[in-house]
Amino acid sequence: METKNKIYLGIIVFSLFIAILLLSLYYAQELEEEYHLVPIIEFGKINYTIENDYIQAANIQIGELKLRTKGTFSKDYKFPALIGCIKKKVDGEYKFVNQKIQFQFTQEELPAVKKYRRLDYYYRDQQETKIEPGKEQTYKIVGSIWGQYSEYFEDPIISLVLYKAEQKEGNPFDFGYSRYNELMDKSCETLENTEDPFREIPTN
Repeated sequence: METKNKIYLGIIVFSLFIAILLLSLYYAQELEEEYHLVPIIEFGKINYTIENDYIQAANIQIGELKLRTKGTFSKDYKFPALIGCIKKKVDGEYKFVNQKIQFQFTQEELPAVKKYRRLDYYYRDQQETKIEPGKEQTYKIVGSIWGQYSEYFEDPIISLVLYKAEQKEGNPFDFGYSRYNELMDKSCETLENTEDPFREIPTN
């Protein structure tokens, strides 16, 4: 019996060692993120339709995200949430459009002209992917704008200010974007005073 117990204990210890080793290799493998954002956003070239001074949803692409892993295992990747604030100049002062832009990472083709739609923003459980070793994945970074036409185009738009909320990996009890919710609950004016922007893209 003692010999069998030692064998079982040895098997358990060895299995634990292998499991810990594999987990260590999995989390240690390098994941590369490359953001390729447009240098300038041309809001004047966005196609949209207006009904009663209201812009019907139109998609805007601000760049791409390239993902790759150099490890030997496939890697689960949870996309961050990108939130955009449109800065404009009103009577010589900088102000923001009330409506924030929520961006999504997608490999879909953008809708054709006059077939506007809002992208699916219920991405808390959807915006993740699996990256295979040695394979690169490219995603468009796309958001939708809608709201009062006068909010966007009556005054000169200066830039698009981006804020990024990371979704942490490996926590099974994390059911959402706590940082995302925190950023969404703040006005753009508050974000400007309390948060460091991820990037600011000027307009022409």
